[in-house]
Amino acid sequence: MRVSRMGFFEELPHGDADGGSLGVLAGQGDEASRDWIADYLDIADYLDAGAVVAASTTVLVDVLDEERPPVCSLAVLTDGAWLWPSDLAHYVREYNVRLPAPFVRHAEDSGRVPARPDEEVLDRIEEEFLG
Repeated sequence: MRVSRMGFFEELPHGDADGGSLGVLAGQGDEASRDWIADYLDIADYLDAGAVVAASTTVLVDVLDEERPPVCSLAVLTDGAWLWPSDLAHYVREYNVRLPAPFVRHAEDSGRVPARPDEEVLDRIEEEFLG
């Protein structure tokens, strides 16, 4: 089983050229399905609660507003089905960044609590991510 990736936006130092544009997706979150703010913050909390696949001491800044304080340290998180960088929750909270609809459905179907993959699954995901 291959995990789906999201949030590795092209503008980020840890992003992918084909990761989509953070600038384009900012402000594009689905207002109707987020029950204004509470539901969407639940999704950001879900992102924060993912299992760590890889971590670094690299400190991340907000690429849309570098005057803000540092966002977090770089890590790659997962729920076993999706993979995302640790700063994605920040961009969801602060800029209402649109997330892939299949991910939002997946998070909602799981009760907005990410699965905790076992060590074998995390090792496989890490190997797939790091190549």
